[in-house]
Amino acid sequence: MTDVPAVQPTPPVERSILVSIAFWMCLLSSAALFASVSLAPRLVEWHELQLSTIDRQQQLVELEMHIQHLDQVVHALEHDPHFRAEVTRREIGSGVDDGSIPLDKSLTVDMTAPRTSGPNIPLVVPWYIPILKTLSVPSDWRRRVLWISAALCLIAFVGLRERDQSSN
Repeated sequence: MTDVPAVQPTPPVERSILVSIAFWMCLLSSAALFASVSLAPRLVEWHELQLSTIDRQQQLVELEMHIQHLDQVVHALEHDPHFRAEVTRREIGSGVDDGSIPLDKSLTVDMTAPRTSGPNIPLVVPWYIPILKTLSVPSDWRRRVLWISAALCLIAFVGLRERDQSSN
């Protein structure tokens, strides 16, 4: 029987694979750095719009709760004569001869809508937003990231290119 030796990659093939992997890693890193600089202003603006939307949603919930309270007051004014009489008495003012005892302001019921607070959604700022804010404006960091991106691109195309075996 003939023994077939195990096929092992020759050193040039191993080097070729490593060079190819290093080339693509440099190129992808360069693209990621350039994308982070070019997309930073839009991502920061998007995050600020999200915060504004959450704030407006909270305001909308508070206004809806206020409207519900006012709807209850309107319903009570239309259908409850005792409530209507109490509101009228408070609006006109109570005289001394009506037999009512004046109470402290803290003990009286306020007919106006209470200041309600809707669900308080915490505003979470992701960890990368401060970095994006730094990259979104002209700064030394932005310039450095762009230079690093360009250097990685040059390293990939100049230093990590495949060389022909015949030219050695």
